[in-house]
Amino acid sequence: MIRPTALTLLLGLSTALSAAPERLQVLGQSLDQQLMSQAELGSSLIMIDAEQIASAGAVDINAILNQFVPGLFAQGKAGRYDGAYYALQGSRAKDILWLVDGNRINNRLYGSTYLDSINPMVIARIEVLKGGQGLVHGSDAIAGVVNIVTREPSADAGGQLQLTYDTLNSLGIGFSTGAQIGDVELLLFGSHDRSDGYELYRDEDVHWTAADHQQRGYHVNNVGAKLAYRPTNTQRLSLLAQHNQAELERTRPYGTLASHNRREQTLLTADWQVQLSAATALQTKAYYHQWDSFYFRLDQDDNGDLTLWDNDSFWGFKDHGIKLLASHQQADSTQWLAGLERQYFSGADEVMEFHSDNEAASAAFVQLQPRKLNNRLATSFGLRYDRLDDGEDQWTGSIGLHTPLLESQSTDLALRANLGTSYRLPTAEELHAVAKFGVIGNRDLRPEQGQNLNLGLEYQGSVYWQVELYWRRVEDLIGTVAIDDNLYQYQNLDGEIDSYGIDLSSRFDLSPRLSAELRGAWGQSETQGRQLDGVPQWTAQTRLHYRGERFELWWDQQGNGAFTDYGREAPSHWLTHLGASLWLDPLQQHRLLLRIENLFDQRGVQSIFNPGGTAPPDRRDPIDVLGAPRLAQLQYHYRF
Repeated sequence: MIRPTALTLLLGLSTALSAAPERLQVLGQSLDQQLMSQAELGSSLIMIDAEQIASAGAVDINAILNQFVPGLFAQGKAGRYDGAYYALQGSRAKDILWLVDGNRINNRLYGSTYLDSINPMVIARIEVLKGGQGLVHGSDAIAGVVNIVTREPSADAGGQLQLTYDTLNSLGIGFSTGAQIGDVELLLFGSHDRSDGYELYRDEDVHWTAADHQQRGYHVNNVGAKLAYRPTNTQRLSLLAQHNQAELERTRPYGTLASHNRREQTLLTADWQVQLSAATALQTKAYYHQWDSFYFRLDQDDNGDLTLWDNDSFWGFKDHGIKLLASHQQADSTQWLAGLERQYFSGADEVMEFHSDNEAASAAFVQLQPRKLNNRLATSFGLRYDRLDDGEDQWTGSIGLHTPLLESQSTDLALRANLGTSYRLPTAEELHAVAKFGVIGNRDLRPEQGQNLNLGLEYQGSVYWQVELYWRRVEDLIGTVAIDDNLYQYQNLDGEIDSYGIDLSSRFDLSPRLSAELRGAWGQSETQGRQLDGVPQWTAQTRLHYRGERFELWWDQQGNGAFTDYGREAPSHWLTHLGASLWLDPLQQHRLLLRIENLFDQRGVQSIFNPGGTAPPDRRDPIDVLGAPRLAQLQYHYRF
């Protein structure tokens, strides 16, 4: 439930702003675009377009996010196609909602996500919306939303082929092509990625009972299609289907001879939009997300005896739902945005021995966007109601404000503010865990509650800069409480998480062809007087980019502060990357790209590995997991 203090403040501000009435609706803009345009109503939006993604030369979405989003920490725990540390403005990973074309892909089994389900070649843009976004998007959007938008089908878009190879014996092959069958436009795409990986641990941390091979390799295949059909000028149907198959090694430095995951993932989405009139638009979105993973682990003890812990043990989930959206603009330019939503989720884990039947939730929300006051001040306020089939009611609210402070033909200075509440539903593990690993679930858990305030200044002129201050509190935390000598249970705790900090970014030209970008963030996120695990206090990125007629050069430097996990500290470190690309022909069909990652071969600590209770007592201390060594990556790109 919304806390009384937050609700009082929301109602008070809405009353004060209710006289603010002219928001212009862009006809033909999809409702999804309007939802992510909350930046015009007070939220901070960072946009990474396809050109930036291509020029970066990165094939890893985490690397792309790290380069371009201030305040976002995205670091794979053991390289590509593995779990990762994520923190947005000092948040936990579970406080970020991940979307594909506006459809959630968060792993509701454990509250995390894997971004390897998306082929970078079909990404049109990535939208990062900061601050609590629970009003429109529901559970998990406590710190913000990352929306990966795929390219639109078009027969005129042609096709592209991409080949990538690096010095870790990694090979990537990807393609996409447009086509048309009658009135239906198609986008077909696919990719194959494999790698031998690199050594994750120091030699002295690897015990003789572990496998000699401590490189984490992978084989991943992706195939999919997207189609668009316009039966009339006012209707549009879009369908997306993609399937992933993966074989992922899982190395352990003690007692494990072989361990791997075999994984399959299917994502289906449908989107139907209709413009009923110049003032009213409707949209229906539906999605189906299935994740099946099979875990194998063979161990060896100090006596040389073998134990088969798991032989393709299953863990996975199904998540599907439908959302109805409506947008209406009044004659005075006041706009209403409303939605209804129904979600279903089920999951199971044979490793942890629990099973979740269907969890279901319904929701309704409405947002009022009054007409602008003096054609300058844009405001919004709204409420959301969620009803959990086997739980309590949930209310969420938000208020936004955006106004220019200085406007001219060459400069623009604007102020924005976002105040809201948000929530996170319990995961299947928190609800249904059994005592095998000493922790049991709790069907009576309440959702975690979040409150946030974000304030930002944005200046656009000869130099672009942006400053954002944020504060966030998360209460009713779900954690473990001892109920017996050797048994814990998930319960709502009395404590809270308080986060506050600042994000900074700037872009400017040093010459007509040379540009510079500077980004930095500092924040404090504490619970019980200590910084959250896996969350550094600062991150920073710098980038120099030179654009010639047919070639580009760039220099990137990325750093993050120290963070702790399992009681062990990963020290702060900086990494430097260089890149160059060259179009081989005047028509710009053939391009070569060379990228050198970790130029100075800094083997910093990338994550912390916890051996767990299956290791003997003298081998249970957490161990450093090292980042990738220096590598050179060569990429060939062909447009046809």
